[in-house]
Amino acid sequence: MRVQEIENAITKLPAADLDALSDWLGQYRSQRQSAAQDEAQKRPAFHAALHEAGLVTRLPAPHPGTSSPRRLVEASGKPVSETLLEERR
Repeated sequence: MRVQEIENAITKLPAADLDALSDWLGQYRSQRQSAAQDEAQKRPAFHAALHEAGLVTRLPAPHPGTSSPRRLVEASGKPVSETLLEERR
């Protein structure tokens, strides 16, 4: 579903459903933030455990910008998967 389709569906919702959706989105955001914070806190301990077990001697530095989520790009036309399949035939 595209963002515009979601926006159109939201504009048709009654007020009670909008309130419920708003509450759900707030909970969803806080859960995602908590999960990201938990992951960030667990990673150093995991790396230390690998090192102590002798499984690694050093860890490479992370690439800059890899921790930020990527934004989706809107594309028009056929899905890329269909285009790839057609080109392979």
